[in-house]
Amino acid sequence: MIATCARCAKAFETTLEDANTPGVLCVTCYRAEHAANAPGLSPVYAAARQMLDTAAQDTAGNVNYARAWVGELHARITRHGNTWALWLDDATPIHPDTLALWAAAVGQDAAGWRVDLNTDGRIARLQWQTDGEPATEGGPVSWVGRGAP
Repeated sequence: MIATCARCAKAFETTLEDANTPGVLCVTCYRAEHAANAPGLSPVYAAARQMLDTAAQDTAGNVNYARAWVGELHARITRHGNTWALWLDDATPIHPDTLALWAAAVGQDAAGWRVDLNTDGRIARLQWQTDGEPATEGGPVSWVGRGAP
């Protein structure tokens, strides 16, 4: 879906829900106002915050996850100890602005995305470490798919 940024008037690709949100911003303007972007202002930001909060809950096995749909895009955050991963899966190739928006929503650098080229860019993963206890057993969050992205 194509939307027009309320701040700079640039056309950009986004989800249907974000495109119909009054005051929607392109990723550049969104980043500029990131500190003022309280949970709930953007459907992407709200979904990311909710998933982060759910996945952060302590579990006996140190593994937790949360899922959300934003428009046609399926998002999943997985935590294994202090290793986190955000997975995005869409029916069409995921636009770099969408990846940047989701990275900002979870407080990470967009340069860390790995896009699965075997799916024509419809699946992407962003992984990061946090302070805290590493997982007690089992492997870290890993790429699942046909070969390396």
